[in-house]
Amino acid sequence: MKVALVNPGADLKKMFGMYAAAMQPQVPQGLCYIAATLLEAGFEVRVDDQYATQESSVALARKILDWGAEIVGGSVLTPAARWAEGLSKELRRLKPDIKIIWGNIHARVFCDDILEAKLADAVCHWE
Repeated sequence: MKVALVNPGADLKKMFGMYAAAMQPQVPQGLCYIAATLLEAGFEVRVDDQYATQESSVALARKILDWGAEIVGGSVLTPAARWAEGLSKELRRLKPDIKIIWGNIHARVFCDDILEAKLADAVCHWE
């Protein structure tokens, strides 16, 4: 089974204005730990850092689905929520039966809203 893990992007210029250049991407360690565990269990895994690449959600969704992902997991913090939402909607448009899991603080706090809007099939709490 193929699992794609995503660190969603954020509009750095909008959030930080002239200080956006100071916001250096960090390695998404949580996703890397999850990827290592999945690899050990026999899954095929890819990790996409949309925050670092600033790739559009449309392009990333196509790349993930072209790779053959059956499950997509996202580590969603509030500044990246709009990008995660865009990615989920594009994934659902292209492949309605794709399984999507959101985790991290934003997903936990807004769990009911996320599930009701069908942005994710499951939300991981206290990961």
